[in-house]
Amino acid sequence: MSARLLQVSKASSPQVFNSIAAAQDLTQAVRIGQTHTVVHSMKTLLLSLVLAVFVSAPAASSEQAAVEEVIKHVGAFNAAYERNELGAYFAFYSPNATLWFDSGRVTLADYRRDWYQLIEKGGGVEQNVISDLHVQMGPGDTSAVATYQLEVHTRMPDGTVTKDHAHETDVWFLGDGKWLVAHLHYTVEEPE
Repeated sequence: MSARLLQVSKASSPQVFNSIAAAQDLTQAVRIGQTHTVVHSMKTLLLSLVLAVFVSAPAASSEQAAVEEVIKHVGAFNAAYERNELGAYFAFYSPNATLWFDSGRVTLADYRRDWYQLIEKGGGVEQNVISDLHVQMGPGDTSAVATYQLEVHTRMPDGTVTKDHAHETDVWFLGDGKWLVAHLHYTVEEPE
């Protein structure tokens, strides 16, 4: 059993390895009745466990902070879209972003041009409501995948309003202290 614990501990953090080693020392000392070694091993075990908890806690809070930051950006990104603030909306995109819609892959330049034309002709977004938002962080908390559903009402230049239920996936990258959309996939759910 000790060999198995030791093997597992080598793949773990140094704090976990120290905790397992201290527990093994404590078990051995109790078996042979060494009181001084038992006290020393108990102190080492306790200190190792406390360190393991404190070292792993910042990692979790760091990831949670990154998730909250991405959620904030997803909200601001979609709010700018809903308000038809195209300058603010397109500022969230990486210059080399890829976009995928029901029609297929679209360049950022073409997408930007089409939206500016729609607004100039009297069209625009009337409603954009997010639901079911989920954020998954990548290694190092410098990339994230945000998936969510949208209820989007868009006014066309002729006055008609489309009402779409869509699914969106955004891939966000953190660079130079700023989160940007590197990829967007938007699919409209077909009405039943």
